[in-house]
Amino acid sequence: MRHTALPVGAEIHEVDLNSSVDDATVDALRAVYREQHLLLFRGQQLSGERQVEVLSWFGPVLSEKMGAFGYVSNVIEGAVVPEGGLSFHSDFAFTADPLEGISLHAVRVPASGAPTRFADAVRVVDRLPADLRARLERARILNVFDFGAPADGRMRVVDLAPGSPSCVHDAIGRHRVTGEPVVMAGEMHTDCVLGMGPDGSEALLGELFAYLYAPTNVYEHHWEVDDLVVWDNLALQHGRPAFPDDAERTLQRVVLGTKGASEIVPNLAELLAAAKGPA
Repeated sequence: MRHTALPVGAEIHEVDLNSSVDDATVDALRAVYREQHLLLFRGQQLSGERQVEVLSWFGPVLSEKMGAFGYVSNVIEGAVVPEGGLSFHSDFAFTADPLEGISLHAVRVPASGAPTRFADAVRVVDRLPADLRARLERARILNVFDFGAPADGRMRVVDLAPGSPSCVHDAIGRHRVTGEPVVMAGEMHTDCVLGMGPDGSEALLGELFAYLYAPTNVYEHHWEVDDLVVWDNLALQHGRPAFPDDAERTLQRVVLGTKGASEIVPNLAELLAAAKGPA
């Protein structure tokens, strides 16, 4: 097995995920995943069941409503986030139990590649100026989410539908698996820094986001059919630009975690029903 560095993460070479992969290679992949937080495998034709087996090397696979694997797609009924852009975020960072990891396998993609962007919320901590890091280490933030609001902007408390989830985090928290310092504030979910006025809160978040989303801290992955990307949802944030509505985009999805969406957000069914509006 070889791997080469990406701007965020690593591309893995000389591993055929459809063949028998020995224990030493699996151990090496786990080590690269822990260090780099993202693995890219090219040219892998994986069934959903095999993708589940591969992801289980990195943690507990979480069953979703469609089974152990599902889809990000604008053509498959019941798929998640089917269309539009997404601001930078970590899945369920507006709760106490964000997902541990996510994998996407490209089945159909537009000619443009319809990219996914990844920002490293662990590596950036050591890139922050000492004064800014010190201020953030003393700060707490409020993360929120509205299931009926557009996901290509920023969620704000004043706009939330009743019952929408929210959670207070340290601005720089600890990765619950590795213990590494990690930025918990994000472009989509963070409403404010607690205990600060609006101007001060916006100024501090603006300083942080300038480093977190700097080009040197972001990898933009342009999808090709049969790509597999596996990433640490606690360490990285992801987002995407909008893509043409008439361009099919289907990515097979398997996630890591110990709690399902309805456990993390107990009133999820009611919120989703309200977001859809009257039948």
